[in-house]
Amino acid sequence: MRVLFTTNIPTPYRVDFFNELGRSVDLTVTFEAATTKTRDADWLSKDIRNFQGIYLKGVRRPGARYALCPGIVPLLEKGSFDVIVLGA
Repeated sequence: MRVLFTTNIPTPYRVDFFNELGRSVDLTVTFEAATTKTRDADWLSKDIRNFQGIYLKGVRRPGARYALCPGIVPLLEKGSFDVIVLGA
């Protein structure tokens, strides 16, 4: 089963979850950013082992919590995923 999961940043608990999920399914995860100004960069996880991680270039208004990521559109247009999960 091919799964696309979207989320905002690669926090350690999310990356751990995706590494476990990636053992059972063909998993692709999109992150709207590699880091954020409100988090210490050392705290973010880059330990991607069991899934494909894609960092999108999000467009964010100053002070906004979420970003608009038009880079997700080509992935969705491919239609090659059995399940698509939109998260935050």
